Amino acid sequence: MWKKCFLLLMSVVVMWIFTGCNAEDNNVQMKKYENDGYLGLTKSLPNMPTNPTYHNYRKDTELVKQSLKGIDDVINSTVTITNGVNMVITIQVPNHLSKQEARQIEQKVYKEITKQLPRYEVSVRRNKSG
Repeated sequence: MWKKCFLLLMSVVVMWIFTGCNAEDNNVQMKKYENDGYLGLTKSLPNMPTNPTYHNYRKDTELVKQSLKGIDDVINSTVTITNGVNMVITIQVPNHLSKQEARQIEQKVYKEITKQLPRYEVSVRRNKSG
């Protein structure tokens, strides 16, 4: 009989312990994400590429240069960033191209860069080589 009472008492104590001795304390304050549109990632992961503070002008310029290497007939390029939002890209195309072909390359560069860097107001200029 004592064994059964002891086992019952122990099972009640174990159940009480596993339920966490919860006294329904509703004064617990949960930390909320910072309202940055990224669920607080700008503070917790500052070097994540999707973080808006991750990029700087040097990295953006390198990204443009890398992107332009994949476009045919772009010989050379210069990138100028002014007022923090304006990006002027001057590309050099071969001299033998017609005006229409050069304009198509210019539009291709514009589409590529605005797709990759939408935070800039991009304008593209072209010079012929030779």
